[in-house]
Amino acid sequence: MNMLLQMAKEQKATGPEGTGDFAEYEALTYHGISVAAILDTYNSAMVQPNPLFSGEMNYLANKLLANGVMDIKQEFPKETVLFQGNDITAQVEEAWNFLVEHAFVM
Repeated sequence: MNMLLQMAKEQKATGPEGTGDFAEYEALTYHGISVAAILDTYNSAMVQPNPLFSGEMNYLANKLLANGVMDIKQEFPKETVLFQGNDITAQVEEAWNFLVEHAFVM
């Protein structure tokens, strides 16, 4: 099991976020959703042979629906995400927009 977890972490590290461990972002949120989860979900999808058909695609949609957001494709107000004094908003928005655009919801 440990070997499989390590292999999954190493595979994720080849994704656009360049890491397989998003724990350092755990305390941050973007529109009420964990930034660690957003980036991890996006990264996991992007290392798949077909990113648009992966199990990760509905993670964000399900979290938003659970938070009472019925229209996940609505325009959300701008929100800045700072990590260790650096603005990572563009990085988070790229992941957010991809996951919202390709979610399997009506």
